[in-house]
Order: sequence, then structure tokens, then C-alpha cells
Amino acid sequence: MSTVVTTAPPVQTMSLQAVSQSGSSDEELLQLFRRVTITSSDGHDVSEMQIKKAFQQEISRPLGRQMLEASLAHANGCSCYHWNYHDRISGKVNISRVDLTFDLTSKSMGQAVKGEAAGFYRPNSAFINATVYYDDQQYLQGNQSVQIYMDGSKFIIDFFTTDQSEKPIARIVQNASSFTFQGTDTGDATWGTN
Repeated sequence: MSTVVTTAPPVQTMSLQAVSQSGSSDEELLQLFRRVTITSSDGHDVSEMQIKKAFQQEISRPLGRQMLEASLAHANGCSCYHWNYHDRISGKVNISRVDLTFDLTSKSMGQAVKGEAAGFYRPNSAFINATVYYDDQQYLQGNQSVQIYMDGSKFIIDFFTTDQSEKPIARIVQNASSFTFQGTDTGDATWGTN
């Protein structure tokens, strides 16, 4: 597997903080999650049932409402490997308070991977529900999963076609990352680059 990331900037640290309880009702959060869609004419979407199942703990446990506050924008164009086409995909991935958005385009294949995910970051499993769209209209459309985790000093984002996929169809790797999980109870975490 070949995965590379562009040169990282000086160390920058961001924190994962609890969402303010004022103005964030469960219904408002569910409405936010309903925005997890893909940019296709078919309008594939993540169902409310899937949303409730995926975020049941966070919705029922106010103190568990943690959102990932970090950004890979400073990576200045991460690269990832597209398993289906064995091709390099370059693009930017930004993780903000609510949304994880990505727009990855293969230079040689012209293949685009676009999408967004809105959800909670769970430090136990680092799992975010997302939908990924492939502009060639092939079977890989539909509800996807995104897994975020550490492998040594590498901060990794994997894109899977389904929760049961054996291997991701795309992977973004931030080398020499100082992202750390500081506690599974509070959800506190920091992220930076070396």
C-alpha cells in the first residue's frame, strides 16, 4: 500500500471540546445529521434510523456530545490511495466542529471522491458515518463509513463502502502526526503535525 502526505507545517495543536448544551437539542442534532448527503442526482442519503443507531450513545448521553475540532487543511493537499483503481488521489480534507468534508480527485484517472459527514467523534472507536460519492456512477455509491484512528505516529482516515468492508477503498494518511486520544470518558483529544 502506498500512502503519502505533503510536508507538514510547524506544530499546531487543536482541542476536542464538549458541545455547549445550550441550543443543541437532540432534534436539532438529528436535523443536522440528516444533512449527510452526497452530491449526485440520485440523492443517496443516510437514513434517520442509521443516524440514530450510529449516534445513540451520544444522543442519549449529553456529556457524550463531543465533536472533532481539528483540521487537515494545513496538510496542503493530503494524498491517499484508491484501491479500486490503484491510483493516487490528491485533495484536501477538512475536519471542523460538525462536518468532515472531502473533495479528492485522481490526477490520472479523473476519478472524483466527494462527500461530507456530520457527526460526533467517539474517542473509543473514532467512527463517523458518512456518504461517499463516486462520479463514475459505479456501484460504490451509497452509504459509507469513515474510520479515523492512529497507527503509530500516523493519523489515518479510511473510507469504506460498508461497515463490513474488509479494506477501505481510499485512505488518507497524515504522517508524523501528534494526534492523541487523552481519555475515552471525556472525549478530549488534541491533534497537530510535526
